[in-house]
Amino acid sequence: MYAPVVSSSSGSSHSPDGTFVAASSRVMRFLRFFIVSPPGAPLGPRCGARSRKPRGSDRYCSANRPVSMPSRRRVPDRRLGGPLTKAMKKVASDTLAKRKVEIAENKFLDKKTQPICTFPKLARLYLEWAKAQHRGVKSDEYRVRQFEKYFGSIRTSEITPLKVDALAQERSGTCKSGTVNREMAVLRGMFTKAIEWGLATENPVQHFRNLHVEDRRCRYLTDEESERLFGAAGGTLYSLIQVALNTRMRRGEIFRLKWKEVDFQNGVVRVVDSKNGES
Repeated sequence: MYAPVVSSSSGSSHSPDGTFVAASSRVMRFLRFFIVSPPGAPLGPRCGARSRKPRGSDRYCSANRPVSMPSRRRVPDRRLGGPLTKAMKKVASDTLAKRKVEIAENKFLDKKTQPICTFPKLARLYLEWAKAQHRGVKSDEYRVRQFEKYFGSIRTSEITPLKVDALAQERSGTCKSGTVNREMAVLRGMFTKAIEWGLATENPVQHFRNLHVEDRRCRYLTDEESERLFGAAGGTLYSLIQVALNTRMRRGEIFRLKWKEVDFQNGVVRVVDSKNGES
C-alpha cells in the first residue's frame, strides 16, 4: 500500500502516523519516484541498472535510468594495468631522469657526434699505416697526394658522396677508368680505416660503383718484336727482359728475387712474395 510522504524544507519527512523519517535529498528523490507513483503504474527499471555500453562510447549509457534520478556515469580506467602504484611511479621518475641526462649528453636516440678530423691528418695517419701493411705504398702515396690537392684541409665529415662523385668525374676526364677505380678503392680504404680509428662515422665512398673498363685482348710479342727488343736492350736490362718474357713474372717480383729462390738444377724459380699472396 502506498502512503503519501510530505517533504519539508529542512530535508526531513513525516509519515501520516507521525513517524519521523530523516532522509537525505537523494533518498527523498528515490522515494518520491517509487512511492508516489499511482497503483498499477510500472515502477521502471531497477535502480542503478545500466544498459549495454554502445559501440564507440567512452561512458556507460544512462538512457534507461529514471528521469528524476541523477545520472551517475562512470568513466572506465584506461590506464594499462590498472592504477599506478608507488613502485611504478618510482620507475617512471627514474626513467625520466635518465632521459634528461641522455639529452644533456647528446646520447638520446643514438645521436652520433661528428669527430673533428681534417683530411690531411687522415692522409698522414693512413700513409703511416700503409707503409707497414702495403708493399705498393708508393702508388698509394701518389693517389693520397692527389686527394689532398682536391679536398684541401676540409674535415672528413664534410666530404659527401656528391663530392666523391665530382672527384671521380674530374679524374675520369684525364685518366682511364681503371685508374679512377683504383683511386676510389684507396679513398674507400682511407675512410674505412678512419671509421675504425674513430675519426669518421660514415664512408662517403661506399656508394661508388666502379666505372666500366674495356677488357681488351692480351697481345703477345711476335718473334720479330722480341728480337728487336733484345737488340735494343743491353747489359742488366737484357737479363731482366729475358726473365720477364720467359717466366711472366711481374716487375716487383723480379726485383725482389733472391739467389736462394732460383733452382738452376731443375730450372725452377720460386716466387715467395707474390701479389696474390701465393708462392
